[in-house]
Amino acid sequence: ARHSEHVIATDISESALRYTAFNVALNGIENVECRAGDLFEPVAGESFDLILSNPPFVIGPGGEYTYRDSPLELDGFCAALASAGPAHLNEGGHLQMLCEWAGIDGEDWQERVMRWSHDSGCDTWILHTGSLPAAEYVRRRRSDISGPDEAGVAKNWLDYLGDRNVDSIVAGVITLRKRGGDNWQQVLSISGEIGESASFALRRCFDAQDFLELCSDDASLLEAVLQISPKIATEPRTEGQSGQPTSVLVRRGDGLPVIAELDLAVMVFLQQLDGQRSLSEAIARFAQLTETETKNVQSELVAAARLFVTQGFVEPV
Repeated sequence: ARHSEHVIATDISESALRYTAFNVALNGIENVECRAGDLFEPVAGESFDLILSNPPFVIGPGGEYTYRDSPLELDGFCAALASAGPAHLNEGGHLQMLCEWAGIDGEDWQERVMRWSHDSGCDTWILHTGSLPAAEYVRRRRSDISGPDEAGVAKNWLDYLGDRNVDSIVAGVITLRKRGGDNWQQVLSISGEIGESASFALRRCFDAQDFLELCSDDASLLEAVLQISPKIATEPRTEGQSGQPTSVLVRRGDGLPVIAELDLAVMVFLQQLDGQRSLSEAIARFAQLTETETKNVQSELVAAARLFVTQGFVEPV
């Protein structure tokens, strides 16, 4: 509320809205308006610069806990939110939501969640925070609720998922950005908890993907000057008693816990991206250092550079 001119808080729960209004008044905040209703019904015909949602995304047969259980089949509520939200965004506006979606046996989980915002007029960045097998998911979600586990509840839950070929539940954060033109979709898996500075890191993610879209062909990217991000940390990995490094662990330090283990040769290439050389020159230098032919490694290293930009290990100058 403090960084916005006006905020509209919506919920289907009148008690939740009363709590919100109480806290708003208690903190002396005057720019928050509370409205009751489902999904976007309370804001029909209105558009915004920012939409934030922590929806009821728990996937199961229940529905008795309105604050957490999806009221629609499987991940239907999150799908509806992601599909309907773009119509309420101003140009350049963002929608961000926590969510879980079903991992269907034989179906690519990335394709499933990407369908929600396909042809929405938005760029889509999905942070994949983890996946759980169906049985483990049910066990953890049951433990969220205090009190004794009722007989048969877990079995009914597993039967519900099994009848729908759900073998896992995938979790993440979806961020949409309304933008005219050809839109893109990207998925990034993270390992660990999202830090407080992640909002700035996510902005860099969008900037990075915009850059890659401009350099969609290899020739354009080869002309670009790249540098190792100052936000990353490296840690040599050793094996045995020799103490000799065998690989290097690279991690982002800007709030998004992205980690990759690189072999030493790839690390040599990464070090050539010094903010002075073009990618083409960096590849040539790597080939010289490793006594290989540039033509034999160029395609592979261009692909690696794209991945490093997506992961946030490398950025354009």
